[in-house]
Amino acid sequence: VENTKQYDFNVDEISEFETRKRYIDLDLKLAGWELNKDIQIEVEVQHMPNQSGQGAVDYVLFGDNGKPLAVVEAKRTSKDPNVGKQQAKLYADCLEMMYGQ
Repeated sequence: VENTKQYDFNVDEISEFETRKRYIDLDLKLAGWELNKDIQIEVEVQHMPNQSGQGAVDYVLFGDNGKPLAVVEAKRTSKDPNVGKQQAKLYADCLEMMYGQ
Protein backbone atom coordinates (compact mmCIF):
# COMPACT_ATOMS: atom_id res chain seq x y z
CA VAL A 1 0.00 0.00 0.00
CA GLU A 2 1.37 3.37 -1.02
CA ASN A 3 1.78 6.02 1.64
CA THR A 4 -0.33 8.94 0.46
CA LYS A 5 -0.57 10.97 3.64
CA GLN A 6 0.94 14.41 3.20
CA TYR A 7 2.63 16.32 6.00
CA ASP A 8 3.23 20.03 6.35
CA PHE A 9 6.74 21.03 7.29
CA ASN A 10 7.56 24.42 8.73
CA VAL A 11 11.09 25.59 9.34
CA ASP A 12 11.55 27.46 12.60
CA GLU A 13 12.33 31.12 12.03
CA ILE A 14 15.92 31.77 13.07
CA SER A 15 18.11 34.77 12.40
CA GLU A 16 21.14 34.92 10.16
CA PHE A 17 23.33 34.97 13.28
CA GLU A 18 21.68 31.79 14.61
CA THR A 19 21.96 30.14 11.18
CA ARG A 20 25.69 30.82 11.30
CA LYS A 21 26.21 29.56 14.85
CA ARG A 22 23.91 26.51 14.71
CA TYR A 23 24.76 25.25 11.25
CA ILE A 24 27.45 26.94 9.19
CA ASP A 25 30.17 27.38 11.83
CA LEU A 26 29.65 23.84 13.11
CA ASP A 27 29.57 22.24 9.65
CA LEU A 28 32.72 24.06 8.56
CA LYS A 29 34.51 22.98 11.74
CA LEU A 30 33.40 19.37 11.28
CA ALA A 31 34.70 19.51 7.70
CA GLY A 32 38.15 20.52 8.97
CA TRP A 33 38.08 24.26 8.25
CA GLU A 34 39.47 26.66 10.88
CA LEU A 35 38.17 30.18 11.48
CA ASN A 36 40.87 32.84 11.11
CA LYS A 37 43.19 30.26 9.54
CA ASP A 38 41.56 29.19 6.29
CA ILE A 39 38.17 30.87 6.78
CA GLN A 40 37.62 34.62 6.96
CA ILE A 41 34.28 36.19 7.80
CA GLU A 42 32.79 39.49 6.62
CA VAL A 43 35.34 39.88 3.84
CA GLU A 44 34.96 43.16 1.96
CA VAL A 45 34.79 42.88 -1.82
CA GLN A 46 35.00 45.41 -4.64
CA HIS A 47 33.22 45.47 -8.02
CA MET A 48 29.73 44.71 -6.66
CA PRO A 49 26.94 45.77 -9.02
CA ASN A 50 25.52 48.29 -6.54
CA GLN A 51 25.87 52.03 -5.94
CA SER A 52 28.91 51.76 -3.65
CA GLY A 53 30.56 48.98 -5.65
CA GLN A 54 31.26 47.19 -2.37
CA GLY A 55 29.90 44.24 -0.42
CA ALA A 56 30.82 41.88 2.40
CA VAL A 57 31.00 38.11 1.98
CA ASP A 58 29.79 36.19 5.03
CA TYR A 59 32.47 33.48 4.72
CA VAL A 60 35.40 33.03 2.35
CA LEU A 61 37.26 29.70 2.40
CA PHE A 62 40.89 30.02 1.33
CA GLY A 63 43.26 27.42 -0.12
CA ASP A 64 46.85 26.80 0.94
CA ASN A 65 47.95 29.27 -1.75
CA GLY A 66 46.00 32.08 -0.04
CA LYS A 67 43.45 32.35 -2.82
CA PRO A 68 39.70 31.97 -2.32
CA LEU A 69 38.20 28.55 -3.00
CA ALA A 70 34.58 29.10 -1.98
CA VAL A 71 32.10 31.54 -0.49
CA VAL A 72 29.29 30.84 1.93
CA GLU A 73 26.37 33.24 2.21
CA ALA A 74 24.26 32.94 5.37
CA LYS A 75 20.57 33.85 5.41
CA ARG A 76 17.80 33.66 7.96
CA THR A 77 15.58 30.63 7.45
CA SER A 78 12.65 32.71 6.15
CA LYS A 79 14.68 33.94 3.15
CA ASP A 80 14.45 32.27 -0.24
CA PRO A 81 17.66 30.20 -0.64
CA ASN A 82 17.92 31.34 -4.26
CA VAL A 83 18.51 34.90 -3.03
CA GLY A 84 21.56 33.72 -1.09
CA LYS A 85 22.72 31.60 -4.01
CA GLN A 86 22.63 34.58 -6.39
CA GLN A 87 24.39 36.80 -3.86
CA ALA A 88 27.12 34.16 -3.39
CA LYS A 89 27.63 34.06 -7.18
CA LEU A 90 28.06 37.84 -7.27
CA TYR A 91 30.58 37.68 -4.44
CA ALA A 92 32.50 34.88 -6.16
CA ASP A 93 32.68 36.99 -9.34
CA CYS A 94 34.03 39.94 -7.31
CA LEU A 95 36.66 37.76 -5.65
CA GLU A 96 37.73 36.44 -9.05
CA MET A 97 38.28 40.02 -10.24
CA MET A 98 40.13 40.98 -7.06
CA TYR A 99 42.42 37.93 -7.08
CA GLY A 100 42.81 37.72 -10.86
CA GLN A 101 41.63 34.15 -11.20
